[in-house]
Amino acid sequence: MEFVDAGGFSNRRTELMAETNSRRELKNSIVWLAKSDNTVDELLQEIARSEWVVREIDERADDKGDVAQFLRAERRSCDRNRLLMKMPESLYQLNSKLCKT
Repeated sequence: MEFVDAGGFSNRRTELMAETNSRRELKNSIVWLAKSDNTVDELLQEIARSEWVVREIDERADDKGDVAQFLRAERRSCDRNRLLMKMPESLYQLNSKLCKT
């Protein structure tokens, strides 16, 4: 399995097809080629951060409600990011465009 940037995917695919046809040891092999996506890594980091904040901060120590409001926002962010990770790429792009307007 090999991950490549989206821009180099087509070229690497062509190279691998030639290699698997010409190299005898690869004739009966399956080669997986996938596009790497930094978006998933960024979403995972955000999810982990939000989960840590919600787990570690005690909202009972807040007398004005600011901390509770912040924690609710972190929970919503975490839920939204989990949903975005499950979206197909085309829906994610559409969602990004809609959120910018």
